[in-house]
Amino acid sequence: MVLNYKKLETYKPEIKLQETGTTIGSIVRWQRKQKNMTLNEGAEGICSISYLSKVENNLIEPSELILNDLKKRFEIEDLINYDLERFEKHYELIISCFFNYKEIPLMLFKLYEGNTDYKSKLVLFSFYLFKNNLTKAKVIYKDLEFEINKFTHDEINLFYYLTAKMLEKEGRFYLSLKVLNLTNIIDKDSKLSMLVDFKKILLKLTLGRHLQSLIISDDLEKRLLIKNHLTRYHNLLKLKLLWSLNEYDYEYQLREIDRRLYLTRKDKQMIKTFLNLLHHNKINNSTLDKNLSESVYWYMMALLYYDQEEDFQKIKEIINECNNYKTIPIVEQIEFFINSKYTLDSDSFIRYIRNITTNFESNYNGYYIMSILFDNASNYYENKNFYKAANLIRKYGKEMLLNLKRMT
Repeated sequence: MVLNYKKLETYKPEIKLQETGTTIGSIVRWQRKQKNMTLNEGAEGICSISYLSKVENNLIEPSELILNDLKKRFEIEDLINYDLERFEKHYELIISCFFNYKEIPLMLFKLYEGNTDYKSKLVLFSFYLFKNNLTKAKVIYKDLEFEINKFTHDEINLFYYLTAKMLEKEGRFYLSLKVLNLTNIIDKDSKLSMLVDFKKILLKLTLGRHLQSLIISDDLEKRLLIKNHLTRYHNLLKLKLLWSLNEYDYEYQLREIDRRLYLTRKDKQMIKTFLNLLHHNKINNSTLDKNLSESVYWYMMALLYYDQEEDFQKIKEIINECNNYKTIPIVEQIEFFINSKYTLDSDSFIRYIRNITTNFESNYNGYYIMSILFDNASNYYENKNFYKAANLIRKYGKEMLLNLKRMT
């Protein structure tokens, strides 16, 4: 899917206290745009253009006489009393569900399904993303992108967050981070603000930008603790530990994993397996095999490990066995990379590698996964005595990983 980043950037919200929340001005502006009326058409016979502009931007409150005329012209009596408050409550419910790792209620989907206004579509966009239905989410995204000029300040921030989640699910981490950087949230203690910062940390760590992530994570840890959001706080600590596994001595990391009280037994088993993968240590095959269906992370680790062992037969077996992960773009990319390595001739594979590294902004998996894939590929060709191919893979991989770290 082609994403119009320049259009998203055009509507990056400025921090204006007058534009937050549901106000008469935001309602008037929203309904005027819904009716495709210009400021001139909206003000005609009621007030001056500049007066209406000030009302919409909450710089002044309209007189009772003018407000009554605006209500009639824009048919906003019911909206002022009910609709926009309902949408705001449902936006807050959606944000809370994402924040607390809870299901978005099915009643929201049923309430807005089939509606054509952008506010209803924003709710449906959230629902489809939560359900990992990227096909339907992408369709609604294009509609929302077309109507972004109608969004309120808070809606634009929510839309950017949801768009970044969609891109992350596709494995387009660099672009996801760029979109998140467009957000401009006034209340830093709000759940949406903390969700955005949490996602930024995840993406920066995924892209290998550890120093950048530390600046955000220290501040977010304090905010989460003050608000007593312990589940999200512990997941942040887990995230930082997971992506620092390659930064320190192996034995030190093992001790660190064991002493973390917030980690469950399964958490520790998975993180230790990933640690062994990063350090090219042997992993118990039965541990991988019995956990394949536990989560997509176990499945990806199994792919990477058996690729490291150059066991293509085993890779084909687990790909055929685990059909439930096939719709996840990140998994598709890993499977395609590995399959190409074993089935293409060296020249064709090098061209494929070059294409990945040239278009790294819109590709791919994260820093660690890419480094493992490139290491495995270069070792594979070196073992076959294809030294030129192995050196080219190392060269292109190193260039791409350095570029991922440099990009802001």
